[in-house]
Amino acid sequence: MNKGEVSTILALGIVTAGAFISLAISLLISKKPSLVSNPKAVSCLADQCVGAISCYPTGHFDANSGLTCCAAFTNCKNTGYSWATWGNSCSCTASTPTPTNTPAPTSIPTTTPPPSVCLTLDQTCDPAADNCCQPDLNCNSIVKKCIAPIIPLTPFATLIPSNTPTPPLNCIANGNNCSASAPCCSGYCQPSSGFCWPQPPLTSTPVSTPTTTPTPAIPPAQACKRGTETYSQNQTYCDEQNNVVKECLGSNQWQTIIPHPCGGKCTDDPTGHAYSCTSFSCEDLEVNGSNKLKVAFIPENWSSLQDFKEQARQAKERLRLTNLKPLVNKMNFYIVTDLSQKFHFNNAKGCNDVDHTKIYNVGQSACGADKSMVIDNPSYCEICGQAIIGLSAYVCHIGLSAVPHEFGHAIALLDDEYVYTWPITIPNPGVNCSDKKSSSSSTPCSKWKNTSNLGCYKGCTYDYWYRPTENSIMRYETEPEGLNFNAPSLKSWEDILNKYN
Repeated sequence: MNKGEVSTILALGIVTAGAFISLAISLLISKKPSLVSNPKAVSCLADQCVGAISCYPTGHFDANSGLTCCAAFTNCKNTGYSWATWGNSCSCTASTPTPTNTPAPTSIPTTTPPPSVCLTLDQTCDPAADNCCQPDLNCNSIVKKCIAPIIPLTPFATLIPSNTPTPPLNCIANGNNCSASAPCCSGYCQPSSGFCWPQPPLTSTPVSTPTTTPTPAIPPAQACKRGTETYSQNQTYCDEQNNVVKECLGSNQWQTIIPHPCGGKCTDDPTGHAYSCTSFSCEDLEVNGSNKLKVAFIPENWSSLQDFKEQARQAKERLRLTNLKPLVNKMNFYIVTDLSQKFHFNNAKGCNDVDHTKIYNVGQSACGADKSMVIDNPSYCEICGQAIIGLSAYVCHIGLSAVPHEFGHAIALLDDEYVYTWPITIPNPGVNCSDKKSSSSSTPCSKWKNTSNLGCYKGCTYDYWYRPTENSIMRYETEPEGLNFNAPSLKSWEDILNKYN
């Protein structure tokens, strides 16, 4: 991310043998597009300070930590850091303040990790390992996956009138299998199902015999609860927020149907316990032939499709302004024309609570896209960018480096080459960072010792990791290096795109 934007990259570390790379918090994820893990990457403007998942304006005083954002005060004695103990103002006339690299903004509880760090829908989790799922999900101890909260079934009512004789020994409770040798305790054994059902309510007023048999309750092993509704096994519903269809497996377990049965957008039918399909519309933006990496641009908060198309066209051309120009023809570009979709949780804006899974699903459903990017209307959000490794990207403002930088995370699996100023845990460096230094900054790190014109410069995501060049598009947007990818980063792009024509 560059000086003029914020890149918040979510961290969800899942390592699957031979398929996923080690990932990290910067809101970056694994190489496999079907899963999300280890997000990372956030940066802010020069006059902003970086928090856990957000940027803070100059002058913001954090009462929790006693720190103040004084990022761009040129009259200060030390401008190499953002947060400092100036008290609740940014007057730099006093003695040099004490810097800190671990601000604790009050808007981000220190005891709860950002939702983007937690596992998403259907990802493998382990309750014993204290994995965290997204706020609207639970780690199910039976299937070991993050699923929607399980709502216990209402127990079957046992209707035993006061004059009912004592039930026989070894009788069967309602909702369980019964037979002539295994009688029901209080209900009756229904021949058609072989289950015990409650007796009809007693009444002192004679009633006519109904012409149809009442629908019996669904046995728990064949049922799933959704709110106040009970679904039977194999019934479905559409999770419209995430555009996924789920099927009841019984015992309150839901399973996402893959591949998407609609191939586009689903609509929920709660009355019929079903769903219907509505196709997303996809248009060509630039098609360079067959066997290309498919990239989709998706709108959010746009009222004019023509205005969005122009933004998408400019975003595509940003790639050609970098040293990726010879590789751009290995990609086909498309736009999703649905202006109604939202890609944030909890009505958030900008780089807060971005739903990267939905971004991927919509692009894939509409255009068959391998990678997708949401372009938000800058009238609705502050300038920022965010991506998840191997999955999807989001930008509000398509500045010179925002689009190629975020695609550097989502497509080329690159780390940020600046240093995070908040606590993070990333197990292994990406292709453009090294955890081993050399004898001097002008001597290449051993990781890229066979590549000429490289060094070993301190600071690459961590302060104690090293980057191959002083600057690049994965660090700051300053010409000329800040508008191009360095050699290790460019090779990662080439390794991926050379699989295509």
